[in-house]
Amino acid sequence: DNMSINKWYWWTRVLIINCFLLLFVVFFTTPLIVFKFLSASLQFHLYVPTFYYIYFTILLLILLTNILPEIVTWTCKLEKHRTKSGYFHWMLKKAFVYLLISLELLPLVGYFSIATLAEALMTRK
Repeated sequence: DNMSINKWYWWTRVLIINCFLLLFVVFFTTPLIVFKFLSASLQFHLYVPTFYYIYFTILLLILLTNILPEIVTWTCKLEKHRTKSGYFHWMLKKAFVYLLISLELLPLVGYFSIATLAEALMTRK
């Protein structure tokens, strides 16, 4: 029943779903960086307690790594792949890439490089 979907429509759908998933992963792996960027760009002060700095970010990261394979499965179902083998192939690739991004790359990038990137994008106006 998914064979009748136009390829352009399918690729657009996949791109939109994966962009939302990437935003979700970025927000839940680096919430303090996102909050600091929003407070700096919107010109308001956001008070974050020390407990949040120390424990809550680690708990969010652990929660995300446990939930992410299930979220990837849901997004693969929304993409409506033509075959089951294609569905499983994409699901395993996406789970690996998103877990790699959420556990290794985003925490490694940290506040300074994202803040520098955001500052460069804001001053480019």
